[in-house]
Amino acid sequence: MFLMSLIASIGLCLVTALPVAAQTENSPQLQILYAGKDINIGTVSLYNDADHLYVEYTVNSPWLMNESHLHAACSAAEIPQTGASGKGRGKGTASGGNPVLGHFDYQGEHDPPVSTYSYSIDLNKSGFTPGDEIYLAAHAAVTDQDAQKESAWAASEGPGTMPFPGKNWATYFTYTIQEPSNNVEPDEYYELTMYGNVKNIGSGFRVKELATDPNNVEVTFSGTIDASGLQENGAVLIGLLDKKYVDEGNQGWMGGAYVYFGRIGNDLRVGLTDGNFNGEIVSDFKTYTGYFAAPSDIYFTLEIHNGNITVTLGPESYVDSYGEIKDLNNTTAYTWDEFEYGAYIGIDTWPYGTGGTNDVAYDIFVNWPQ
Repeated sequence: MFLMSLIASIGLCLVTALPVAAQTENSPQLQILYAGKDINIGTVSLYNDADHLYVEYTVNSPWLMNESHLHAACSAAEIPQTGASGKGRGKGTASGGNPVLGHFDYQGEHDPPVSTYSYSIDLNKSGFTPGDEIYLAAHAAVTDQDAQKESAWAASEGPGTMPFPGKNWATYFTYTIQEPSNNVEPDEYYELTMYGNVKNIGSGFRVKELATDPNNVEVTFSGTIDASGLQENGAVLIGLLDKKYVDEGNQGWMGGAYVYFGRIGNDLRVGLTDGNFNGEIVSDFKTYTGYFAAPSDIYFTLEIHNGNITVTLGPESYVDSYGEIKDLNNTTAYTWDEFEYGAYIGIDTWPYGTGGTNDVAYDIFVNWPQ
């Protein structure tokens, strides 16, 4: 991995409320990198410490990067774009608004081509401070094994979201500078990769035989879901189940902490819950209106720790608490506190068996401190 430290001269930015869950090296904000408008070829990950914002490009085989370009600014208009004449650093008009890569503050030519490349932005010299919402354009010139050349842009939430105003398909996204944590990051983590399709689960939930303790350590899930194969009223659940409840031979998400992907008509609902006793209860969620008319991968980050569940979808975070549904509805299911004896990592789908099959692919990385 290469690392380039560059300096940008940028003015004051809009200060927004800091997200509940801060991005870290082990739990960065991720944007999907799309080539040829809608080909998912990798990610652009971001996190900051007290001094730098780190931006890492990663492309998946068979693609490699020949060039990369990055620009960070306090507004989309400050990202270099063609003006009305089609030239220069204009702020984008009806006949301009195409990004000018040659004027981006961070650039790299990669010979030989690379699969990973990183930039480090000096926060002090750039003028970015905690709470600032900044706008970034991340571009890569890529080639696959058949010498097919494409231009790739990181998008906010699927191909074409947050586009530049010009006649192109270039996109940008936002990131909020985080207040650095005073907590010392542990040296070692437990790690688990979950990859597959829920249609292979069959009957009952799938439990990964790895136990953790979310009451004392943060458990982070990050990855993508292709929900295009969800049937009407179908759902996929990903997260943690109460260990003792499972060990006693019970099945079902009577308690726990997880993210819920559910289909309602042509819309996809993604939200948080901590129990499905007498019906699913999703208290805080995002609706992807019309998702099933033009589906795409959904990237998410799920963090579970010390009573809270947080899911991040693009620039937005949704927060819920766990234990509440257990206390209200599941008092007869088990008497101990949620995760008092630990938690299992699990994934489930509904309906399953003869009731129907959801065809939903997932690619998820899970980690938590030792």
